[in-house]
Amino acid sequence: METVGGAIGAAATAVGVFLLWRSWARRREPHAVQLIAAWALLFAALTAWGIAGGDRGAAVGVAAIVVAACAALTLSAGAAYGARRPAPARAATSNASAAERRASFSLYARSGAVFLLAGPLAGGATLLLTLFFFRLMKAFGMGEADRIAAALLVAPALWAGLAVYVVMDESLRRRSAVVAGAAAFGAACLALLA
Repeated sequence: METVGGAIGAAATAVGVFLLWRSWARRREPHAVQLIAAWALLFAALTAWGIAGGDRGAAVGVAAIVVAACAALTLSAGAAYGARRPAPARAATSNASAAERRASFSLYARSGAVFLLAGPLAGGATLLLTLFFFRLMKAFGMGEADRIAAALLVAPALWAGLAVYVVMDESLRRRSAVVAGAAAFGAACLALLA
């Protein structure tokens, strides 16, 4: 049973990550069905990993999904870089026009903002949402060990979901609004339960 569950988990992981990558690569086309199928397959993969591996199965499943997603992004980035190699750098940077310098700075600033949104800011929003979830479970009478275990499973999934959204969306304002909204919702709900 463990081998079958692991094989099902691995297959669902591979197909789910592929569908997520494909919907990201073709984001200008309608892809809602692909996204739903991808997330359903990843949920099924985690379930299969959990059944196959018991207490360690979910952790192995999350690690497998992260490794598969990183591999897909690395391969697609490598293919994209190979397809459009940058022009050779100018011999003297002083010859670069002011517009090129502004565009370069804008690209670095945008990349830095996305990094901050996907990393520490999404992590902070996740922390607030997880603390709310932890307190909500206490209100329903769950034991402390169960609350800790559930929070340890929910927190990485929330952070991963927010980080993936932040990296995949095009509008920096919308990304910022989603992360800020998640943090505000978590803080407000946490204050209500305090």
